[in-house]
Parts: sequence; structure tokens; C-alpha cells
Amino acid sequence: MDLEVVRCPNEATLEKLISGSFVLEDLKILRYSVKGSKGLKVRSRTLKRLHLYTGTTTSD
Repeated sequence: MDLEVVRCPNEATLEKLISGSFVLEDLKILRYSVKGSKGLKVRSRTLKRLHLYTGTTTSD
């Protein structure tokens, strides 16, 4: 599975997508800090590699 530019209404939705992927081995996440955002929990029995890239955004 290859997903790019995925927008989820909340962290729980993305967590369900990740944990429900039964053959997921390699996951790359580019995540921007959003004020009020909680941490993302990554749970997978098959995940072998996790690449996490973070950035920050500014609001006007």
C-alpha cells in the first residue's frame, strides 16, 4: 500500500488505518505539528521499518 497526502479528521482515524493493515512492513510519516494535536500511536504486528519526519507550521 502506498498512500500520499492523507488527511484524517483526527489521530484515531489514522491509528485505525495503520493498525488495520495486516501486511504493513514499511511506514513513512511526514507529520506537521498542529496546535492542540495529540501524539500518534503506531501499532502494528507486521511493521519492520518506521520513518518519521516532523515539521512545524505557523498560523497567521
